[in-house]
Amino acid sequence: MLRASAVAATALVVGLALGGCTLSETSDGEPAPVPRGFQRFEGNGVSFAYPAGWRVGEGPGQAAATVVRISPPGSPPDAAGAGPLVAFGRFEVSTAAEPSESFDAHRNEETAVYARRLLGQEDVDVPGAAAARRYEFEYESQKGSTPMRKLDLVVVGADRRTLYNLIAQAPVGEADRLAPAIESFRLGD
Repeated sequence: MLRASAVAATALVVGLALGGCTLSETSDGEPAPVPRGFQRFEGNGVSFAYPAGWRVGEGPGQAAATVVRISPPGSPPDAAGAGPLVAFGRFEVSTAAEPSESFDAHRNEETAVYARRLLGQEDVDVPGAAAARRYEFEYESQKGSTPMRKLDLVVVGADRRTLYNLIAQAPVGEADRLAPAIESFRLGD
C-alpha cells in the first residue's frame, strides 16, 4: 500500500483519444523523435520533449523525489500552476505500489486537494513500465485567473517502487501545443 508521503509526492509535481495506445513508441526502444520546435530532456532515467528555448531547472524535491521544472524564458518556474510549465518528478517509495492505488491517489489528490476538474483519463502503454495513465485536468490557480489545462502522465516503474510524473500545463487555449511532451515520454536506464 502507498504511504501518505508517496501519495503527496505523486501530486507534488505538479483530447484523450489515446485508447490504450503506446506513446509514440519506436521499434528499437530509442527515444521518440523530437517534434519541430521541441528539444529533448534526458536524465533521471527518462527522456521527453519540451519546447525549444525553455529553461531547465533541476533540484531535489520532497519525499524522496527528484524534480525538474522547465519554463518559458522570462517566467519563473511555477509550481503553483499559474503559468506554462513542463515538469517531471521521479519518486522512490519504500513499499511496492499497485498501479491502481497510485492512479487513484493521484486523481483524488488533484481533484479533492487542488480542486482541478478531471476532463479525462486513459491507460497508456509506456514500454518498460508496470502501468501508466494519462490525465487531463482544467483549473484556475486563483479565483478569476486564466483557466489552465494540465496534461498529466503518471507512470509506475516495473519495480513498482519508482513512480514518475510528467506534466505539461498552459492556459486552456495553448495546452494542446505541449502534448508532445507527454507523448514523447520514455523510460531509460
